[in-house]
Amino acid sequence: MRQDVRNVATLRQDVRNVATQVRTHRTHGTQNIRRLRQDATPADQTQDPFLLMTNKASQLPVDYIEALVNWMKFNRRNSQLRPKNLSTLPDTPAEIGRYRLSNICNMDQTPLPFEYLSGRTYNQQGEKTIWVQGSQQSGWEKRQATIQLTVFADAVPRVKPLIFFRGQGVGPTVVAERALYDPRVVVKFNPKAYANSTNIVEWLEEQVIPVLGGRPTLMALDMFGGHKTDEVLDTMRAQDITLSVIPGGCTSMVQPLDISINRPFKDILKVSITKVKKKSTERGTHRFKI
Repeated sequence: MRQDVRNVATLRQDVRNVATQVRTHRTHGTQNIRRLRQDATPADQTQDPFLLMTNKASQLPVDYIEALVNWMKFNRRNSQLRPKNLSTLPDTPAEIGRYRLSNICNMDQTPLPFEYLSGRTYNQQGEKTIWVQGSQQSGWEKRQATIQLTVFADAVPRVKPLIFFRGQGVGPTVVAERALYDPRVVVKFNPKAYANSTNIVEWLEEQVIPVLGGRPTLMALDMFGGHKTDEVLDTMRAQDITLSVIPGGCTSMVQPLDISINRPFKDILKVSITKVKKKSTERGTHRFKI
């Protein structure tokens, strides 16, 4: 009992340390992004609705310490070596219990607007993704997309970025654009421009499972409903993938993609899109290649 109490106390302190590190990291990250914008296209963060929406959607819940302690206990418990049973061989010790660093991963999806606006919008409190309507004259607001990124604990890029465009993926315009797609990126289409349960299963089968080497895997995902359907969970169980669901509202503290990658990535992309949009408008066309 005393050991359990000490373990919980240690986890609580770990959570507090993470919170402090994230605040420090964000301060330095904001300074770096500000310098990036000064070197490229000036942008006023207070007038950037995309950042305003991100900040609103990532507010921490009141009980975040308890939620994160329970999440960390789940990860620690599931990393323990499992004894041999009738259907499987015993686990092999690895860097983190039974998990190799190459088998610990985080995937996240983030919206990519092709038009950045100067106003604000309203939506139901607690919404994780908020789309806003762009200017009707430009047509760029119709080019909504979602990018899905995956990182591994050993920092080796094994899974390609996956982009979801809104639409059916048919028609002469799409066929012409396919020749411009970078082979290092996978492109999919669906009616809402973000991944559903079927897309997640396809992603697992086409990209993730082939690189796992048949070893036990810990996959950290947010609470998006498409990550937790029966077909997704059945696919994961069949491949010995343990789903670690990050507590709601806490991704800004413990999700690697949220902490270190998504924000700088979107700021760099914003600069690129602004430049491409300007050139495209000058040519009188909306065809582009980034």
